[in-house]
Amino acid sequence: MKWTKMLFLLLIFSISSVSVLAAYPVETQKEAREAEMDLTRRLRAKIMSDNQLSTEAHNVKIITMPKAITLKGPVASRAEKVKLENYARSMAGDKKVYNQLTY
Repeated sequence: MKWTKMLFLLLIFSISSVSVLAAYPVETQKEAREAEMDLTRRLRAKIMSDNQLSTEAHNVKIITMPKAITLKGPVASRAEKVKLENYARSMAGDKKVYNQLTY
């Protein structure tokens, strides 16, 4: 009984994810991924060009999704945390910015 429920749920999730992907043309999906990667590259370049930031700040994880940017990892101070969030917000456009940096 337990396995039957799991298989049923797996089937439902699989069908729903396929239908969501089918709603968007492959070209649109590819363009969206490329735009996310470009945003990540530009944000990383901006962070790396700031020589006042610590090594930890230069190595934060940047996760760019269709509607959000998430920053994760350790930084040296609260000032760095705020600075990195401001960089992300300046480039985010209509995306939300989630600051999960720690100091």
